[in-house]
This record gives sequence, C-alpha cells and structure tokens, in this order.
Amino acid sequence: MRAPLQDYESFDAFVARGLSPSVSAESRALPGSHAARLFRFRSDAPLPDPAVPELVLHLLTAGEVRYAADFGFGRFEGLKSPGQFDLAPPGTQGHFEGDGPFELLSLSVPWTEMRRIAENAGLAPIEDLGALHAQMTECPSISYLLGQLWREGKEHDPVAAQFSDAALSAVVLRLLRLADAPARTVPRAIAKGGLAPWQVQRVKEWIEADLAGEHPVDRLAALVSLSPFHFVRAFSASVGKPPHAYIVERRMIEARRLLRETDTDMTEIGLSVGYSGGGAFARAFRQHTGMSPSEFRRQR
Repeated sequence: MRAPLQDYESFDAFVARGLSPSVSAESRALPGSHAARLFRFRSDAPLPDPAVPELVLHLLTAGEVRYAADFGFGRFEGLKSPGQFDLAPPGTQGHFEGDGPFELLSLSVPWTEMRRIAENAGLAPIEDLGALHAQMTECPSISYLLGQLWREGKEHDPVAAQFSDAALSAVVLRLLRLADAPARTVPRAIAKGGLAPWQVQRVKEWIEADLAGEHPVDRLAALVSLSPFHFVRAFSASVGKPPHAYIVERRMIEARRLLRETDTDMTEIGLSVGYSGGGAFARAFRQHTGMSPSEFRRQR
C-alpha cells in the first residue's frame, strides 16, 4: 500500500516539490486568469496525486497509457489515448497506476474560480463534477482550448489576458455541461437591477480600506446580506464589472498614483496593492496597462 501523500497548498507547490527527477515538467500561469495554471509533463511513470485545493484536469496529448485509477468516486481502468482526460477533484488524494511514456497538459483551477464562472453563467453551486471523476472523458473543444491556452501562456499582453479568461471560462462551462450542472434561476429583482446605493458604498469602502486584502466573494456578499451568487450578479449590474475586475482596477489605479507621485520601491508598491512580489505586480500591471511599472514611472 502506498504511503499517504502530503497535502499541498496548491498543485503548483506540489509540482515544485513533489516530482521525481525522471519527470519533465513545465508550467505557465494563464495571463489574466484567477490563479489557474497549465503544466506540461513528460514521463513514463504515473504522477503522484496528492490532495490539493484545485480541480486538476489531465489531458493526454501523446502516447497511450494503460491505467487503473480511483479519485474517490469509484475505480475505473482501461487504455488512455490522446485527447482523453481525467479529473482529480479538489481536496482528495487519488490513486493512479499506469505504464508507458506519455505527455500531459494539466490544468489546475481553484474551486473558487469554478464556482465564480458557474455563478456568472446562472448555474447552481456544486461541490464536485460527479461521474466525471470516475471516467476518462474526451472533448475536442476542451483539447483545442487547452492547446491554445498553453500557447497564450507565453504572451504577456492585454489580448492574451482577455483571451485566456474567455478560454478558461469556456473550458469550465464545458466541464459543467458535461457534468450536467443544474441551472439556477436569478430572482427577478436582481435580474432587473443591482445593489442598493448603500450596499454599493459599503462594499466599495470595505475594498478601499484594504486594497491588499483577499476579499473573497462570500465575504463581500455577507457585508450586504446576499448569497455569493446573487451578489456577483447584482454588483456587476450596479458597477458594470464583476467584483474581482473591480478590485483589480482599484489596485491598478492606486499603483499608478503611487508610481506617479512617490519614489516608493516598486516591490513595496506591489505589496501595498495585494501582489506577493515585484514579479507578480509587474505582470499584472503590464496586463492591465500594456507597459511595465518602470516604463510607466519614467513617463511621469
């Protein structure tokens, strides 16, 4: 019996620390996405499958692998061919055995992002993708989109960011369609309007008071006594953009102000508006403005 694998704070952390030297691995953050990442693996032995907080989709792009797998939804086995993928659910250690050289494209998507996309599409919240976790699945549109996302991961411009956001949403919505996720009706009052003025003000003041904070949707929704689903719809109707896009916009406005008006170190500016380091801040700033922070500062 295998020894239990350590739980990791992310699939990216697992890849950085948990793979054997025989596995070739590359990773790319999706431009403009919300912590989703793509990985390309080459190996002749199955990858370990620890519990991570993301949904992880493993698409076989080359080779054929005879497998036996169990992700907590029932054991399944057979021959995995190019174009087929399996889905490891979040928070669950799986069991995957196989043989034969292969190449994978693996997409990790935080479950909070899955829920955000589902809610924006009017779907009811779900906790997993049911039977899709107990089978190999083939979907030409998902295979194509993952290939495009991998290529766009090399770019760092607004076009790549917008394309990646749209393509990621398309992948998630296709998975939800395959899983037959239930629709959820938006209440008539919310569909026609948005938040009350006091609700908009309260949420904006909360965000403005801590631009570096996480501000998860469920916390913002609780401020105005709405469910996350209704809050996202109502906030978008009132403000003209989803909460995450609004927060990014406010962070970039403050970052531009600090770059124009102060000589504060750019890493410190990034930290003050919610980015973990200078590199993350520079990437986000370029995606939003089309130039680096240093280029922007030189124009003042």
